[in-house]
Amino acid sequence: MPPDDPADAVAPPFILPRSALFGFRNIDREHQELVDIVNGTAEDMRRHERPEPAHFAARIRELRDRMLHHFAHEEREMRDAGFDGVSAHITHHTRMIVSLNQLLARTADAAEVARETSFELFAQVLDDVLRADLPFKDFLAAKGLIASD
Repeated sequence: MPPDDPADAVAPPFILPRSALFGFRNIDREHQELVDIVNGTAEDMRRHERPEPAHFAARIRELRDRMLHHFAHEEREMRDAGFDGVSAHITHHTRMIVSLNQLLARTADAAEVARETSFELFAQVLDDVLRADLPFKDFLAAKGLIASD
């Protein structure tokens, strides 16, 4: 029997769809690590009606730090492969980090954390993995460095 309140439903964790996988070095593993942090944040939101801002801020910092590591690795892979969109992608990465820093600042000053804030984190990760990284995936496939879908 489904729960009365949709907020009480426990959704399964998000797993990257096959179409989002690269099959190139460590990129898939790193993308899943980012998704796992967001899944953990979503689980925190489900378990606690009003998550502590300090705990949520720690999740944002964890995501930001993991993204910084991933972005440096991904940008190096792009340069090494000769991807001509690396400069635009670096700009995208920079905007994401700025956005996370702004979210972190808002959270640090908040009395409570709204559920929508966790959706904002999720949207950022999905935007990077499912939209912004796809030109690089297409480039790798065109060069024969990964299997094409």
